[in-house]
Amino acid sequence: MPNPVTNKKILIVSADKTLLEDLKSCLSQHGYDPVTVNNPEIVLKKAATEKPDLILLEISLTGKSGFQVAHDLKSEQVTDPIPVVAIMDQYKQEYSLLFKMCDITKCIEKPFTPEQIVSEIKTIV
Repeated sequence: MPNPVTNKKILIVSADKTLLEDLKSCLSQHGYDPVTVNNPEIVLKKAATEKPDLILLEISLTGKSGFQVAHDLKSEQVTDPIPVVAIMDQYKQEYSLLFKMCDITKCIEKPFTPEQIVSEIKTIV
């Protein structure tokens, strides 16, 4: 059941347009204000102008690694405070150092349910 409006803005970053639309729909139904980006080259600019409360970042992007995008976000004063939640096919132990270096708050593995995404977001924002 959808929750009341939260007024929390969530920036969703993925090269997968279906995933973007599914997450946008899910988050809208739960009262969030989702903004989508499918080009990793413009994430930093979009995050700086939109000032989201949280960023859902798919790690497997086209043209630029999600880890690089996260690092770029954490390297800028205006976007550094924004929590980044990684979305990936499978978490591997060897990624733990990258997660720490990129200051990624949490990792959500695919497949996931809309309820899982909303639950994880609620624990952070």
